[in-house]
Amino acid sequence: MATVIESNAKNPPRRKLSSVLLLVVTVAALVVGVGSTILYSIQNESLVAEIQQLESDLGVLEIEDPERVYFVAIEEPDVPAVIAEHAGRVWQYRCYLPPNYDYSRFGGDGLVSADGFYCVGRSSSSWSSPNPAAINELMTINVTRKRDHFDLRVYIGGQQSSGRLRCRDFEKSKLEDFVIEPVLASGEENCSFSRDDIIPILRIYDPASATEKVVAGRKRTTYSGALMLFCPASQKAATKSVREGRPIDETQLLEGTSP
Repeated sequence: MATVIESNAKNPPRRKLSSVLLLVVTVAALVVGVGSTILYSIQNESLVAEIQQLESDLGVLEIEDPERVYFVAIEEPDVPAVIAEHAGRVWQYRCYLPPNYDYSRFGGDGLVSADGFYCVGRSSSSWSSPNPAAINELMTINVTRKRDHFDLRVYIGGQQSSGRLRCRDFEKSKLEDFVIEPVLASGEENCSFSRDDIIPILRIYDPASATEKVVAGRKRTTYSGALMLFCPASQKAATKSVREGRPIDETQLLEGTSP
């Protein structure tokens, strides 16, 4: 009987030790939880601040359909002063390209039309490798007067497309005399295109150089100017047709664009 009483007398300290350990573990977990909450709160506030700064700098870009191409205008382009002195006219946009967007950047100068994609003269193009992830980049368009031509450049991410515009009376020509149409018309804040659309990034022409010309059996008014486009790989044949002013046959259907 005495043995039983002695054994029971040893149990309370063990229970007390277990309670202390449980209390320590609980307090430690509580401290870690509070610390993690504070850390995540700081990180979240930092992320929110970063997003707000990006939206302030680049504009708010709402993606309703992740398979479309989007542009949103930046009201006050951020151009370094050393560049701005020689930049001429500058436009900046926040640009979204959908995943696996396969397109080429086309630039040409010579004769262009005031609408559509007609462009005959010198030209060049470069292909961009499709990116499996969507691209959200800053796009800058720059038109600058050089010694004997106007220099046209489009920067998007780390890539650059360039072109030039020569006119017959260059010495008397000023940028103010030209019609210049970037991807967003004046006053527009944003726009979107299907991934299969041919996208006019920049059109520039001299309205005083209007000339009537018959193209593919159709009378067309042409101008001395230049054109820069995004041309999707899915519309390669159709793009060639509309640039040459030819009609599109049934095998070259465009989605959402017109010649």
